Amino acid sequence: MRISRGAWLNLNRPVHLPRLNLLQRFTLLGLGVTLLLGGVFGYLLSQRMAQDALQDSARETATLVMGGVGEVSAQDFLPGQETFRTWQRRLGVKDRLGGVEVRVWSPQGVLIYPDDPRSAPEGGVAQALAGEAVSARASQGRLEVFVPVRVAGQVVGAYQIYRPIAPLEERISRIQAWAWGSSLGVFVLLFLALSALLRGASREIQRTAFYDPLTGLPGRQFLREIAEASMARAHRVGMGMALVILDLDRFQEINDALGAPSGDLLLKKVGERLQADLRAGDMVCRLGGDEFALLVSDVNVGGVAEVAKRILLSFGEPFELPGHRQKVYVQASLGVALYPEDGADLEELMHAADVALRRAKQEDSGFAFYRPDYDHHTQDRLALQAALHQALKEDDLTLHYQSILDLQTGALDWAEALLRWYRVGELVMPGAFIPLAEESGLIGSLDRFVLRRATLEAVRLGLQISVNLSPKSLHAPEVVEWVRQALEESGLEPARLCLEITEVALRGDSGASTLQTEREQAIANLKALRALGVRIALDDFGSGYSWLSCLKHTPVDLLKMAPTFVAGIGKDPRDEEMLRSLIALGHGLGLKVLAKGVETPEQLGWLREAGCDLAQGYGVARPVPLEILRMAPSSLAG
Repeated sequence: MRISRGAWLNLNRPVHLPRLNLLQRFTLLGLGVTLLLGGVFGYLLSQRMAQDALQDSARETATLVMGGVGEVSAQDFLPGQETFRTWQRRLGVKDRLGGVEVRVWSPQGVLIYPDDPRSAPEGGVAQALAGEAVSARASQGRLEVFVPVRVAGQVVGAYQIYRPIAPLEERISRIQAWAWGSSLGVFVLLFLALSALLRGASREIQRTAFYDPLTGLPGRQFLREIAEASMARAHRVGMGMALVILDLDRFQEINDALGAPSGDLLLKKVGERLQADLRAGDMVCRLGGDEFALLVSDVNVGGVAEVAKRILLSFGEPFELPGHRQKVYVQASLGVALYPEDGADLEELMHAADVALRRAKQEDSGFAFYRPDYDHHTQDRLALQAALHQALKEDDLTLHYQSILDLQTGALDWAEALLRWYRVGELVMPGAFIPLAEESGLIGSLDRFVLRRATLEAVRLGLQISVNLSPKSLHAPEVVEWVRQALEESGLEPARLCLEITEVALRGDSGASTLQTEREQAIANLKALRALGVRIALDDFGSGYSWLSCLKHTPVDLLKMAPTFVAGIGKDPRDEEMLRSLIALGHGLGLKVLAKGVETPEQLGWLREAGCDLAQGYGVARPVPLEILRMAPSSLAG
């Protein structure tokens, strides 16, 4: 292809650029300075980011290694073959610390482990031996960390640790190189802004993964790493370790009463107290909610029991919360699992400690050690709970009735309804399933079932009926509506229904912070029930420490005296005098008095002469099904 002469001349004609005015020149100069400053600032900031990331990784690496090695003495850093074998046992297991390699130096700069006579201390080792802080450097794809080791405040040696650089740190290094080499200040500034945000978010995510944001205590992930190192050390040196799970009793009720901010502050105070109670070298973590984990090293059964007792004793002191005049008392339960007896890894230990914790709560014993039979017990309880759900759903529960004798007329026109459960043809005692129903939240449904069934059958039998009301139901605002519906569905006159409550229900079942609220709710419900025309009986009267206070503030119609007094008739004159006093007290307040646990004709005669109104027990009648009760006599000759 040939180019014409004219075209050639046009191509070789000089190009004249437009002249820039003063404003345009200053704008161009400002842009250049801005790009230059942005590039310098980006380089310096990226260097600082890399240094911070390096130091963070160095501290984490040092914590991991020192947690795995555990406590050391000055003797461990004296050169010699025996010391070398000691460190070989500690650090010789390949990949025990996830690819981390450790060198151990004496204070004189002699390499104690591994055996490498050609090695000489470098600058980082010398700085560590001089007592300077943990330092690190990155080279050849590895992170090299220098850690001074102190015993009783004196530097006795140093660790030189090698660890592969984490992917995040490699990515930061690449971003740093890109930022430094970039010639466009706009992109540098954009990168710096984004990298700062990403770095902050990454640090926050990493901190959240390793530390609890509320209390500042280590979290689950940190516990996992330290536990693995501690178990490896325990296996190596032949010393035991324990995982303890601590749960605050009724914390949710305290949290509801005081408010979430005060509840959070209480959790912080609990964490601080736990840290103060533990020994040096032990660790406390927050698992979440009101649950904490304690890692106790170099202990046997007796040692961890002492730790648990010390913690429970410290919880006897109240917690003071700013802004609250009332001191808060909190109790705790602890479950203990031992390594390696109760588990070979952290998951197994956590399961065992959880099982032990549930046992401690059930027995109200403060703390419990894991036992294999507890697992079977837990599985049996879960199966029983599922069967109780099914029995309630399929109407497989029934009622038995125990007659109540009018001591003055001999009439048997009153009976107490007692819940019974026949599971696969066998009777399950109430003591086995009532506490389970209270724990699982089924007790309200059971109370409603008894109310409906007892009121219906009372109408058919033409009897007055007593029904026990659980503490949880008494505190429920909807209990008045339950009773109203049962009366309307059955057509029973309200005066023929008597609801039995206990002093425990009036005291409440929670901590001191919610006690007043629960008592007020219970009294309000009792007043509303009496307004319906229903009668109220205070069961086991005289057995509690505050029964006079309960009687003063509780609207009741009937006192059911505890069986322990009746058992003393004819045996203990003091019991007889107490009975006379209680009967006189009840009559003086215009209340009926019922004696429980009557077993013999002599007891019946004594009670009749003492002026007691009603009697109940095997000496009067045993609990029987509805069909047998139909055939029972309507009166008992005195």
